[in-house]
Amino acid sequence: MQLLPPIVLVEDDANDALFVRQALEAAQIANPLIECKSAQEARRALLDASISPVLFILDVHLSGNETGIDLLRWLRQQPQPLGSTPAMMLTGSEHPEHSAESSRLGTTAFLRKPATEQTLTDAVRSLGFQVITSLVSGRMAFRIERPSNAPRSGH
Repeated sequence: MQLLPPIVLVEDDANDALFVRQALEAAQIANPLIECKSAQEARRALLDASISPVLFILDVHLSGNETGIDLLRWLRQQPQPLGSTPAMMLTGSEHPEHSAESSRLGTTAFLRKPATEQTLTDAVRSLGFQVITSLVSGRMAFRIERPSNAPRSGH
């Protein structure tokens, strides 16, 4: 069986992480979800496992000293393909500078909390991913694969 590239969620709120997990399951996206609670934990997981995610979903406000924007800035400085992995921000922030900085760093979607299952799945599907239908455990499932024209960072 081919291992699917994971989606990495960096979210420190358990309820919001549960929401994202349920929305992806409801959309029948079969890519595994790696959940991290902080920017530091995400960096450690990415460097230790040498994984190549298909998508990042980042919360702007995280516990600790770093934000999701700080993590995105670090990601954009990494070698390819990690440095150009599509990223979505999920946030309760009303500050326009958060949206502007995320956009400058190549964020492909900026969703405000509380997002709905529909807005999250619409955002994932609108990113230009190849959505491939397959059968997993006897039921229909989808896997997303990185588009060949994935957004590139400005670095």
